[in-house]
Amino acid sequence: MMMTDRKLKDPGRGFTLLEVLISLAIVAIAVVLVLESLLASTTRATMMRDQTLASWIGFNKLTEYRIAEILPDAGDDDGEVDYAGMTWHWYSVISETPVENLRRVEVSVAFADDPEQYIATTTGFLGLPTPRSEYPTWVLSKQGGNGSNDNRDNR
Repeated sequence: MMMTDRKLKDPGRGFTLLEVLISLAIVAIAVVLVLESLLASTTRATMMRDQTLASWIGFNKLTEYRIAEILPDAGDDDGEVDYAGMTWHWYSVISETPVENLRRVEVSVAFADDPEQYIATTTGFLGLPTPRSEYPTWVLSKQGGNGSNDNRDNR
């Protein structure tokens, strides 16, 4: 029985209250740092998602201008679109370029509830479609009977 009493009275065994408090403080600081890192990662991922969706909306608007096959007049336009479960506001500026029949289009996209804070801006150029000839100036043909490999159309 003497042996067990000595074990209980020995101050070298176990942790002191100060050691436990210091360990808990270190663990608490580590947990706070990990949570801050996770929050920053989540915020960056959300921001990247929003920028990606906004740029897709800008590219979609540029595509709408392109498939219209008419050259829009210089000026600005805006509107709203529902995309990916959210409402977005887009604003486009169409401007002249030094090249005839070529327009520069800049589409800026923001959330509909804060239309002044643009998330992404997409820029493109619009031109009139080139007319297609019924008879191209050259055609690919098999080697002619005279042995020449002339690919020009002889019409």
